[in-house]
Amino acid sequence: MPEKSDSFLLNIIYMVRKSRLMKIGVFLTLLMILLALFAPLIATHDPYRTNVRNRLQGPSRENWMGTDENGRDIFSRAIYGGRVSAIIGFNSVFFSTFFGILFGLLAGYFPKLDNVMMRVMDAMMAFKPIILAIAIMAALGPSMRNVVIALTINYTPRTARIVRGETLSIREETYVKAAISMGASGWRIIFKHILPNIVSPIIVQATYIMALAIFAEAALSYVGAGTPPPTPSWGNILADGRAFMRQAPWMTIFPGLFIMLSILGINIMGDVLRDFFDPKTNIYEQR
Repeated sequence: MPEKSDSFLLNIIYMVRKSRLMKIGVFLTLLMILLALFAPLIATHDPYRTNVRNRLQGPSRENWMGTDENGRDIFSRAIYGGRVSAIIGFNSVFFSTFFGILFGLLAGYFPKLDNVMMRVMDAMMAFKPIILAIAIMAALGPSMRNVVIALTINYTPRTARIVRGETLSIREETYVKAAISMGASGWRIIFKHILPNIVSPIIVQATYIMALAIFAEAALSYVGAGTPPPTPSWGNILADGRAFMRQAPWMTIFPGLFIMLSILGINIMGDVLRDFFDPKTNIYEQR
């Protein structure tokens, strides 16, 4: 049986071959990504076009997931909403991971910075993420850019603390101390010896942040603090359906399914990645 590879991509391929759960996670995630990427080709209607005569119609051949109170096609709006969630999710993951790595490496390697930076991270984590995000959005105003800023501020401390812990551990390794004794600079040690060895937990954390970001964006849009209408997002589609849950339940059921399947797929991938890279729980190397 093949063992872990130094290549992260090869490890992913190996896990997909060995784990049924990983197959499900990759399938669901790729499905949502493809729907978002090719939304203009897949959408059966213009997601912004209203048709009052066709309002609140149930699922049919013409409108696969029914229509909303303005006669707009729910399926088309849902897959365009997936675009918004994907854009916000990927940007939130990128920036929170970038700043989390930066702050975590600095705090973990330079003791003088550790106490100050980690107390700031602790203060940010003291607030409930959604409450902090709503407060930031109230100050900045609703827009996709501001949602990314709010979620980046929310999730940076999570990555920073993980990176700091891993850095503190690796800093005590023999090869790092040998590099220090040979006169290597702190930045060289960080980028050549520490960062390459903490990639796995960072990627695992990034998958969880992606799922959290999708949920948080939907929650913010649901309460009117996220992506502003008429731009479709899963959250504001759900919000539009609140008043019609008995009359037109498809307005909330189908966007809710999109959110559930996206988060489920990403979380499954994160769980399998975590188990694979944790030597204590890695079942994929058992013979």
